[in-house]
Amino acid sequence: MLWQQFQIALNTNHAWLLIVAERLLQGGRYVSDFYEPNPPMSLIIYIPQYWLHTLLGIPLQFTPALFGLIYILMAAGCLLYLLKKTNVFTDNRLSSILFIAFLLAGIFMPGNIYFSERDHYVFLTLVPVLLAQIAITNGHRFHPAYARAGFFFGGLLLLIKPHYGLFPAIVFVHRLYKNKAIMPVFRSPDFQGLAASVICYALILLTIFPEYPDKIFQDFLTIYLGDLSKNIFPYFFYYASFCLFVVAGAYFLPIPKDHHEAINALVLASLIAFFLYYLQGKNFTYHTIAGLSFLYMALVVLTWSLIQTFVFRNKQACTAACVTLVIALTGAYTIRPPLQDFPTHSEYMTTPLSKEIEQCESPCPHFIFSENMEIIFQIAVYSGEQHASRYPGLWWLDYAVKHAEDEALRQKHLHYMAEDFERYAPKRLIIATNMTRGGIKNFDLMAYMKQNVELEKILSRYDYDHTLKDNRRYYFTGTNFDTDFPILYDVYTLNRPE
Repeated sequence: MLWQQFQIALNTNHAWLLIVAERLLQGGRYVSDFYEPNPPMSLIIYIPQYWLHTLLGIPLQFTPALFGLIYILMAAGCLLYLLKKTNVFTDNRLSSILFIAFLLAGIFMPGNIYFSERDHYVFLTLVPVLLAQIAITNGHRFHPAYARAGFFFGGLLLLIKPHYGLFPAIVFVHRLYKNKAIMPVFRSPDFQGLAASVICYALILLTIFPEYPDKIFQDFLTIYLGDLSKNIFPYFFYYASFCLFVVAGAYFLPIPKDHHEAINALVLASLIAFFLYYLQGKNFTYHTIAGLSFLYMALVVLTWSLIQTFVFRNKQACTAACVTLVIALTGAYTIRPPLQDFPTHSEYMTTPLSKEIEQCESPCPHFIFSENMEIIFQIAVYSGEQHASRYPGLWWLDYAVKHAEDEALRQKHLHYMAEDFERYAPKRLIIATNMTRGGIKNFDLMAYMKQNVELEKILSRYDYDHTLKDNRRYYFTGTNFDTDFPILYDVYTLNRPE
């Protein structure tokens, strides 16, 4: 499974955010160099991945998988230390199973495509952070300075996706309820470390990335949150029902109390994670990584408890663990089967879009408009050619088309596109003509861009060259999108550069 991660093609988030990391390290800024709705930590986490490429010479397409593997090992090391040093679980066998379940969840639950996604990092961070918090609630004393430092860095990593801060907040509320006093909560190293990370991040936002709260966040509230999935609740209900089914099943089984507590805690974490998935409202698969991972861990613990209690009668602990491992691996492969047919790095370079860029004399800055951002930025990474845009896909376009009365927003983003075309002077404009955007079938982006005077002048330098026939399935073989979905691109060539 891990070996395959180094073989399959990058997903579009990895490709785009590696491009952003490069621009950021070159002095790029929000708005002018990347108009990205995600907050800064989502970008910063890709800087060390880019350094693996620039400092160690590792091919850029391998760095997300390698960084994800390193992250798993570091998180597993932290968890192993906490399981050995704290008093959260007195049963060493349970601790061992939890560690194995965590490793398997970290390796398998993201799936091939979303391995090393930001939600993957958040899950890997949450487990040791929450375990340490629970240990403090139970009276365990860490070295104050080391604990504050650990929670500070853990807090920054959780801020990759800030809404996951709900998890430690719930632990604090539970501690307040348990202790019936608020000052011990404020004095605890986890509260101080996590609070310091939030304050530090706020200062970073205000001083280093002021464009994000000033400009990007306004569009995020207007556009991004205005385009939520309308069919996400049935998925949330399905996941939540399964969580409740696991808890109910475990409740009626005569397994040890500490096993019950571990299962209940993991299922509760899963429910919270799925609730956050629902709140995000986008129905993206990678938003379920944390929920599925916690749920998988609960199922592994439940399976082991049943085998240990009823099959081996609390004897032959090693055999029970081995049987559980076999079942857990089988379950992991069933839930997240390897995508054997997904394009590899080399196969991605044989796709029609890749060949189109290959035929263009280098350097070949280019602009691609397609169904969404899914198949655009991999082309830029693999070809080494610049994608001539600050946008991770035109994420503002559907809103602008649907709300034609918002002239200011439309002209603002068309002006930004004009700036990008002037700056990068793309040699190729590759424009999909049979896409539905803003509810309009066969949306004509060229005509839409010409509503802006600056863009109309720039586009007059381009001539239609040919139509490229492509198919979405070429980029998603072996997945649910491996169905016939023709895409027609009009290719325009820059013939009259300024």
